[in-house]
Amino acid sequence: MVRIYDTFSIEQLRAIEQFMARTVFPLIHDSGKGTAIEGTGSFYKWRDEIYLITAAHVLNNLNYSKLGIPSKPLGNSRIRTFDDFDIYKPNVEDFDIAVVKLGKGLFLDEVVPEWNVLDVGYNYRGTIMDDSEFLIAGFPYENVENQNGNLVPKSLFQFYTFFYKGEVDGGKGVHDFFMRHKKVVRDSKNVEIEMVQLKGASGSPVWKVEPTSAGLWAPAINLKLVGVQSGYKPNSYIRAKSWNIVSEMFQHL
Repeated sequence: MVRIYDTFSIEQLRAIEQFMARTVFPLIHDSGKGTAIEGTGSFYKWRDEIYLITAAHVLNNLNYSKLGIPSKPLGNSRIRTFDDFDIYKPNVEDFDIAVVKLGKGLFLDEVVPEWNVLDVGYNYRGTIMDDSEFLIAGFPYENVENQNGNLVPKSLFQFYTFFYKGEVDGGKGVHDFFMRHKKVVRDSKNVEIEMVQLKGASGSPVWKVEPTSAGLWAPAINLKLVGVQSGYKPNSYIRAKSWNIVSEMFQHL
C-alpha cells in the first residue's frame, strides 16, 4: 500500500523536517538536582498575543520560574526561562490541554522570534478518517543525552503513523483520537527506525498528512493541525486531544 509520505520527494521530506525543527521545542525544567525534559510545546498567535500550547499534565508540580526552552531551534543554545505569563487549563480533566499566555519581556522579544509561531485558526481543516496518516514531532526522554548531569535533547524525534481503532485503557473520551504506536515506524526521512518510548513528548502537535496536489506545496499547507499528543501505551496506541478543544479554549480567553 502506498502511503502519502511515500509520494513526497526528498526535498519535500527535508522541508517538513526543517519546518518541524523550527516549530516544536522541549519544555525543560531545572529541579535543582539537574534538568529534565517535561514535555513538548509550540507557539501560537491569537489576537496579537503569543501563546504556548502543551498538554496540561506536563505543567503539573513544576517550579515555573525554572521552566524554559532552548533560545533557538538549530545548533547549541542555552535554556531561556519565561518572563511573565498566565496559564489557562480547562476545569475538565479529560481535556488535558494547557494554554500559556506570554507576557511582555526579553523572552517574548528575543526567544519567540527564533521559532515558528502558528496562528491558532490557521490551517486547521484536517478531518480525521479511518485511513488518515499523521506526523508527530516531539522530544522523548530516550532521545536525549546526559551532559554533566543535565539532560540535553540530541534531536527532534519525528515519525509518521496511522489511525488506531482498537481498544484503549481508560476508555475513549469524546475529544480523543488515537494513532498506532508500533515497534517500527518511518522517520522524517521516510526511513524505518525503531520506535522509542514517548515519555517527554506529551504536548506535541499532531498533524494530519495531506497528499500533494498540482497547486502550491509547503509543510504549512500539506500538514493540518488536528490535535495535541497527551499519552500512549507502548506497542499499542498514542492518545491525542482534538484541536477542537484548543479552538474552544481560545474562544473563552
